[in-house]
Amino acid sequence: DATSDPPSAASDREEVRQLIVDHGGRMPQGDIDDAFEWSKAKTSRVLSQMADDGTVEKTQIGRQNIVTLVDDEDGHSNPAH
Repeated sequence: DATSDPPSAASDREEVRQLIVDHGGRMPQGDIDDAFEWSKAKTSRVLSQMADDGTVEKTQIGRQNIVTLVDDEDGHSNPAH
């Protein structure tokens, strides 16, 4: 079923989020490939899902993407008001 994420997709996104947090909230996409030993395609797919849900922003600088976490000023995503 291509319309729903496999069970590991949510944990993949959480692992990537934590890795970026550990690197100060911003890191090159290639470093994420290396950290998880994923294919470039898988890394791109996970990051695209995260960008779609507003967790990260990807910015192209030269020939690489820089991935930045999108958080509020308290460091929490989607704060309740």
